[in-house]
Amino acid sequence: RYPQGLFSIQASKYIKYHMDDPQHFYGNEDLWAIPQEKFGQGDVLQEVEPYYVIMKLPGNEKEEFVQLIPYTPTNRPNMVGWLAARSDGDQYGNLVAYNFPKDRQVDGPEQVEARIDNDQDISAWFTLRCAEGSTCIRGNLLVIPIGDSILYAEPIYIQAEGVSFPELKKVILATAEKVVMGDSLDDALYMLTGDSYQITNQNRSESPPSTEKKDSNNISIGNATSQDVNKSIQRLRQELDALEDLIQKLNKEQKGD
Repeated sequence: RYPQGLFSIQASKYIKYHMDDPQHFYGNEDLWAIPQEKFGQGDVLQEVEPYYVIMKLPGNEKEEFVQLIPYTPTNRPNMVGWLAARSDGDQYGNLVAYNFPKDRQVDGPEQVEARIDNDQDISAWFTLRCAEGSTCIRGNLLVIPIGDSILYAEPIYIQAEGVSFPELKKVILATAEKVVMGDSLDDALYMLTGDSYQITNQNRSESPPSTEKKDSNNISIGNATSQDVNKSIQRLRQELDALEDLIQKLNKEQKGD
């Protein structure tokens, strides 16, 4: 897979070098920023880090393994685009940038976090479960392009007093119109769409790096198909399952000591 450290450096440079107008560039008139998210305990914000997903890039026919980072304008919370680093086959190492149409407002991570905080049902659950004796931990908010829309996903963990490792308790999913919280990824997907999803494994291939860079494209926000959701959400489920297995393994080792 494409190195996360290298992609982080490239992503940080692209906040300025995405500008192709010399006057805008030297005047810093269209600077972007890497957005912030809530992570861990309380209301602490941190910069979003690149993450890996399996998705179908706009204009492509099949899913592929990519690393992704979203962007917002400087000092504004809405999302303006994202940068992807490809990892499959001959496309390994290629960077692809996508811009949202300027006349569309797309929620950035901070705006989605605010929508989560303002949801009455989710807020009530946090108040009840994150009482004295238990610690609620918010995982990374993933921004996942699916079809021509965006899916946001955030795992919630609880660490009980006296327990060494947290346990995955809830999964929050959001679209432009709706925020839901389920006991599992499947549960949250059903609450969000009314459909059940069966996630299957995908194979991917690797090959030597390429330095070719794709041009930016505009994409719109609409409704993703069930097939797009089913295939693109797979990486999130795999990562949640892997993290849960790791937590359980560490917990058993701790008890063995």
